[in-house]
Amino acid sequence: MKQFSLLVILLVLLLAGCESDVTKNEINGATLEMVLVNGGTFDMGNTFGEGNDNEYPVHSVNLSSFYISNLEVTQKQYKDLMGALPGSGYGIGDDFPVFQVPWDKALEFCNLLSIQEGFTPCYNMADSTCNWSANGYRLPTEAEWEFAAKAGGIDQEFPFSGCENVEDAAWYRANSDNQTHIVGTKQPNSLGLYDMSGNVYEWCWDFYDEDYYGNSAGVNPTGPEEGLFHMGRGGCWYSEECSCCCTNRPVSQSIGSRYIGFRVVRNTAGVRPWNLFLDDFELK
Repeated sequence: MKQFSLLVILLVLLLAGCESDVTKNEINGATLEMVLVNGGTFDMGNTFGEGNDNEYPVHSVNLSSFYISNLEVTQKQYKDLMGALPGSGYGIGDDFPVFQVPWDKALEFCNLLSIQEGFTPCYNMADSTCNWSANGYRLPTEAEWEFAAKAGGIDQEFPFSGCENVEDAAWYRANSDNQTHIVGTKQPNSLGLYDMSGNVYEWCWDFYDEDYYGNSAGVNPTGPEEGLFHMGRGGCWYSEECSCCCTNRPVSQSIGSRYIGFRVVRNTAGVRPWNLFLDDFELK
């Protein structure tokens, strides 16, 4: 009986700590869907042999689990939270991605969304530092972004997010008619993430250093400590095909441009593995 009771307790604790694959939040009526990316190890960098110098060396990175929004932040979501759109003229409508977002405004959006949802904000806006242990919304690191674009390693063999053919995944120069398009209208990757190739570039947290891959941390890297530019991943409506590759590393001034928007991530609560539970008890 004692053994049965302890097993029941263990099962309850485990189920209580499990992360849902999808969570949904509301921004004044607009749904923000967050998809779980299970942590793991992947090869970061270009494994296709045709990348730019800054996509090498390919190196092994281990990441903790995190949630990421399945779509780019839309104009409605941004305007409802921030009060106004930062840009216009390149695809306008509630379900189009927001663009021309300065990097610090993306941080501010994350903090406001965190407060609205009752989470702890990640960013100190006074000095643009990040509390990595906070449970609020934030920008993905460059490593998290690439891992998610590759569907947690499931789509590692595809140059574009979820597929071999850029036309299936991306709005880019050859098919965009020189504007953004409604989010989620191209093929998603294996995790159900849309537009990680094309539509708008997406802000990451990291500063840019062309040589960073040569000395990047192997576990949860957060990029160089300083720099002049920030990373903007994923290609955009004005990009050539090669820039839509999951491993391409474009940069942008922090003031933003008509080519760049963002999506958000959140930390997970974490789950204790079975062996750690069992170490706490002696079942007899």
